[in-house]
Amino acid sequence: MSELSDMIAETAAKVFADASPADGFDAALWKRIEEAGLDRVLLPEDQGGAGEDFEAAVAVARAAGAAAASVPICETLVANWALARAGLEVAAGAKAIRFDVPLRSWDETKDGAAIIAWQPLAAQAVVIVADRRGSCVVERATCEGTLSTSVAGEPCMVTETFGLTADSHALPSSIDLPTALYATLVAASLTGAMQSANAMTFEYANTRKQFGRTLGAFQAIQHMAARMAEEAAATEAAVQVAARELSGESPLWHAAVAKGRASEAAGKVAASAHQIHGAIGFTREHALHRYTRRLWAWRDRAGSETYWYEQIGRAAQAAGRDGLWPGITAGLKL
Repeated sequence: MSELSDMIAETAAKVFADASPADGFDAALWKRIEEAGLDRVLLPEDQGGAGEDFEAAVAVARAAGAAAASVPICETLVANWALARAGLEVAAGAKAIRFDVPLRSWDETKDGAAIIAWQPLAAQAVVIVADRRGSCVVERATCEGTLSTSVAGEPCMVTETFGLTADSHALPSSIDLPTALYATLVAASLTGAMQSANAMTFEYANTRKQFGRTLGAFQAIQHMAARMAEEAAATEAAVQVAARELSGESPLWHAAVAKGRASEAAGKVAASAHQIHGAIGFTREHALHRYTRRLWAWRDRAGSETYWYEQIGRAAQAAGRDGLWPGITAGLKL
C-alpha cells in the first residue's frame, strides 16, 4: 500500500477500536467514522477522499471486521463511490446498496424478494447499481418492505418494491467494477473478523487448562488452530490480490476468488473457534459471538462461496482446454 493508504489504515484501526459490542446500528461509531472521513475514502480528493484508493478502502473494511463493527461501512463506501462516479451529489450519512442485476442477484430470497442490508434503520438512501441494456447506471431510491435482522443483529429489509427518487445516471464503467468492489470489501471484513476470532481462540487455548495441561498442548487442538490460521492467511492473500486488481483489467475474477475463499473460510473458522472454546464460547456473555455471528452473516453478503464458485466454474468451462490456464492467471471473464 501507499503511504496514504497506510495512514488511512492506522486511522481506521484507531476509530474502530471503540466499536460497541451491542447489536444494531452503532450511531456513536458512525459519527466518529464520518469525522475521520473514512466513509469518503473512495471519493475524489476535492470531495474529501483519497481518489479511488481501493487498497485503502479495503484496509478500512478489514479494520471494521476486526472490530466486529456494527455499521454499513462496506455499503456506504460503494454507494458513495458510485454516486460520485455518476456525477451525483454524495450526501452525508450511512447508506444501503442494491445490485439490481438478475444474473447476479446474490441477495434474494427463494421467492425473489430482495434483502437490503442496513435498510432503512441505518441508511439514508438505497443506491441501485444496475446493468440494463448493456449499460451500468446508478439510481438513488427508497424502498418499502418487511423489517428484519441478520444473524449478526444488523437491520435489513426484505422487499420487492423500489421507489426511484432521481433519474438514472450512467456509471462510466461496466457492472463488473462496482460488483467486484463490494465483494472485495465484504471479503476484507470477513478477513478482519477471522483474524480477531483466531487471536481470541489462540489466547484461550494457551491459557485454559484441562487435565493439567493447556488446551494448546493437545495435538488435536494444535491441528485445529493451524487450520484456522491457514484459512485466514489464504483469505488475506486473496483479498490483497483482489484489492490491487480493482484497478486492473479483470477486477471481477479476482474479487470472485477472494469472496468465495473468504466465505468458505468463514464457516470453518467460526466452527473451529467454538469447538476450541467449548461451552463458554456459546454464551452471550463471552465476546466470541461478536465475531462468529458476523462471519455467518457476512459470508452470504455480496455472494456466498456457492454463488461465486459457480461463476468461476462456468467461466472455466467456457474457457476450454486451451484458454483455462491463461484465463486463471490473467483473469477469466465471468
